[in-house]
Amino acid sequence: MKRFLGSYIAPLLGLISLLMPLASSSAAEKVTSTGYALITSSINKDIFRTRAIENALQKIVLEAGQDLNSFSIVENGKILLDQIQTRSAVKVLQYDIISENIKNKKYHVTLQAVLGQEESTNASNTCKKSNVESIDFSLKITANQIDFPAWANISKNWILNELTAYAFDPELMLSSKPAYKDADALSYNLFDKKEFSAGSENIYKMHTHVIFEKESKHNLFEKNIIMRAKIKTKFTRKNKVFSELEFVQPYIIHQKLFNNSFLGATRGDWKKIKKHFSDLFKDRVERQISSLDCVNIPPRVFSKAGIPFIDFGRLDGIRNSDMFLIKSDSAKKTYLKIVEIKDHETQVEIVSQQENIASINGKIVELVVGS
Repeated sequence: MKRFLGSYIAPLLGLISLLMPLASSSAAEKVTSTGYALITSSINKDIFRTRAIENALQKIVLEAGQDLNSFSIVENGKILLDQIQTRSAVKVLQYDIISENIKNKKYHVTLQAVLGQEESTNASNTCKKSNVESIDFSLKITANQIDFPAWANISKNWILNELTAYAFDPELMLSSKPAYKDADALSYNLFDKKEFSAGSENIYKMHTHVIFEKESKHNLFEKNIIMRAKIKTKFTRKNKVFSELEFVQPYIIHQKLFNNSFLGATRGDWKKIKKHFSDLFKDRVERQISSLDCVNIPPRVFSKAGIPFIDFGRLDGIRNSDMFLIKSDSAKKTYLKIVEIKDHETQVEIVSQQENIASINGKIVELVVGS
């Protein structure tokens, strides 16, 4: 029984303690609710008390959800849009038991709760999760091979084989052939645009740049030759950057200790170094791919044949339940509702009768309602 109570009450109290600073800094609302639980046996009454509390809290969330998630637009006394969301955005920040009693084989509890908004409702206004199946991938390598021993080399073909052997999601669009004929070139494109038709080109592209630099460390005790591998990754959508990462990993490729009397890292360690670099590089690509969970480029309005669209669509995370607001400092609000969703664009309709496509063309939009 104690385990049962702990599994419910303890996490809830922990949540309350974490969210108390939020309650003090944002708008909150106090509500009162009564819940009950049928007493069906003679076991410890604390179980039925917990069920009654659950019932009261559930009523609060359901009732507040209908109220706080309703969305209406009224202009000149006329309702232009009336939409009610079914997903609750309400969080119970704190509650206190006002009274409790047992009557007619029911455990009754009345509590007062402090409500606040879910943090996720604000986050959904800033980014959407992309659902693309593939992305174009390019790689540039910069290195001066004369700085390193001949055996300390990471070639384009080796990197290509390492990447193609790994199952990335979304898939990386890699070419089976290098884009350049020179096998010793320092810069390579790992996907060949000639293999894709113009209509199938991805608007999401990942650009990676690996720079191998030499660093020497000499003192009385050791002489080291270090290869610094700097991995830069950049994600773009329609050539606009929305995520960049950079990481540096040093590798000791040659080491002599104690006045050359003891040899440390040598050519025999190179296989392990390459394996480590392969795992590291794939991990950095995976980390960059994860930025698709929040593409923070704001959508814009554009016009086609006098019809308004936004430049985000189904594969960019737009859903039928979404609604948009033209970003503006003006007190006058302009709302857009969805007409048709395509892969990377969405036809919208201006809800307000006081605006037209000319006045909003090129403007940034914000998500105000949606899943």
